[in-house]
Amino acid sequence: MKTPTFDAQIETLEAAVEAADAQTRVALQSKVHALVCEMRRQGVEVPAHLSHIDCELTDEAVEAQFDNLPV
Repeated sequence: MKTPTFDAQIETLEAAVEAADAQTRVALQSKVHALVCEMRRQGVEVPAHLSHIDCELTDEAVEAQFDNLPV
């Protein structure tokens, strides 16, 4: 069961991620991940779509670390 506070945070972050460019999405990853961790810590079920967004942004953040490495 989600709480109203988490619902509002989820909606806000989802809207921000959807509207963000690639660089901003990477910056939002830590906020999304922190929310997922806090929900789990409190025993609140994390919605599947939020877990998917967290995984997707984590993958993007890892890829961004390698964008400027010389080959």
